[in-house]
Amino acid sequence: AFVRMLDDHPTVAVQVLREFAGRLRALSSLVEDLSLRTVPQRLAKFLAERAQERAPKPGQRQLTQREIASQLGTVREVIARSLADFDQRGWINLQRGVIEVVDLDALVDFANQCGPM
Repeated sequence: AFVRMLDDHPTVAVQVLREFAGRLRALSSLVEDLSLRTVPQRLAKFLAERAQERAPKPGQRQLTQREIASQLGTVREVIARSLADFDQRGWINLQRGVIEVVDLDALVDFANQCGPM
């Protein structure tokens, strides 16, 4: 029935393919991050990407350290240590419930470095 519906509605088929391609790209990016980047590098990339978004996405809210850890495939304690390190380096300003990116270029450079840090 699904294939028949796609045959009958090519615009729906194109949308399904676009959605599938987007999800495949996201999965590929996740595999790359997990295999090639350390947790601090993944966190730096995550913070840089969120800072580069001009406006928050609809319904977007501040994430807890535990939620960030879950998205990055680690535990809250590692995120907390990495955030404290980034704060000490002057890349972010860490306050209760708020992470302000101070040096976006440093985060991007760190996230893109090769090899373990």
